[in-house]
Amino acid sequence: MKAVTLTAPSYNELKSLFILRSLYVPKEVKLSPTQYTELCKRFIKGYEKLKENEDIKSALLKVNEYARQLDDLGIRDSDVKSENFNHAWIIKENLFNFFLVILYIIITLPAFILLSPFALIVQNVAEKERIAVNKYKNIIHFFNIKQERKYFLKFILISNIIIFIIFIIYIYVIFI
Repeated sequence: MKAVTLTAPSYNELKSLFILRSLYVPKEVKLSPTQYTELCKRFIKGYEKLKENEDIKSALLKVNEYARQLDDLGIRDSDVKSENFNHAWIIKENLFNFFLVILYIIITLPAFILLSPFALIVQNVAEKERIAVNKYKNIIHFFNIKQERKYFLKFILISNIIIFIIFIIYIYVIFI
């Protein structure tokens, strides 16, 4: 098993090696399992010997950039090789994902709005119980209920702002 397993110091390098190996074999050529195993063995031996070569390093950097672009587009290398791949497909997939995010926001926003008062009530009751228990233990209270409610409302506001920023970043990534 070790003879046919590619190893690399990082995941990005390993991913680049897999892409290089798949690019080496033309699309129309179908390898038998023994041919594929032999290709893997030779590929590993060649990489181990030539990994310090500047040409190999520059090729790995270019393939790594290619892999990053594929990840940004949300596609695989096999999708690029297929004949169904075009820019209209990418736009269609990104628009679908955009509307899916909008749908999820629309679905979750009412639940968030409806459950926020419940969370405030539960927090208020829990705080009153904590104060009642702590009165008998003579523990100094650093916060009162109003301050904790203020912090809770700030938390809700900040979490909504973070969700909005993530949404804007996602839109930016989709369209640029």
